[in-house]
Amino acid sequence: MPKPHVIVIIVISGLVIGIVALLVISSQQPAQKQSETKIIPTVQKIKPDLKYVDESGFEFTYSPDLTVKPSEKLLDTQYSEINITSVKRKGNININIEAATTSDFSEWEKENKINIKTNPAKDLKIADLSAKQYLIDKKTITVSFDQGVIFTITLDPADNPAYWITNYNKIVSSFKIALPQQEEVDTSGASDQTIDGGVEYEGEEVIE
Repeated sequence: MPKPHVIVIIVISGLVIGIVALLVISSQQPAQKQSETKIIPTVQKIKPDLKYVDESGFEFTYSPDLTVKPSEKLLDTQYSEINITSVKRKGNININIEAATTSDFSEWEKENKINIKTNPAKDLKIADLSAKQYLIDKKTITVSFDQGVIFTITLDPADNPAYWITNYNKIVSSFKIALPQQEEVDTSGASDQTIDGGVEYEGEEVIE
């Protein structure tokens, strides 16, 4: 049988170990809670879409990661040509506005040798105008006519079809005709007439 003082030492040692263990556990819990409260989720900011307005009379919105570059050299039949590219992805979108040789889709299909049996067209609207969309050789072409002008929006997605079709649909759906406003000429004023080097105002009585 162990001696009484040995038992006391064992009990005291057990109490000390227990107290130390509780202190260690309690000191770790607040630190863990404090570290958890410092975790702040990062929110990725989405840049708003940009708007392009062309001086020839149309506009559209596009993603900020795209680059819009108007062509500096135009043919006599062209009003405007825009090339849209991306720094990160291969592929491009081309917008061509030019004088139309026809205003009939069937005639345009014949001129461009498009077989609608193998490449049926999809009917849609751009800028409230009737349009047709074709899928030819992996390229998407949207065509519309208005007052002797043909609007052609062509997508070449290269090897990034999912990325480009999203941007293409955004441009096509936001495409608007925005003709420049012409200055109004005031014709209500009195007309001037010149007689023998003098000026005669309308309503003025001339006495001979």
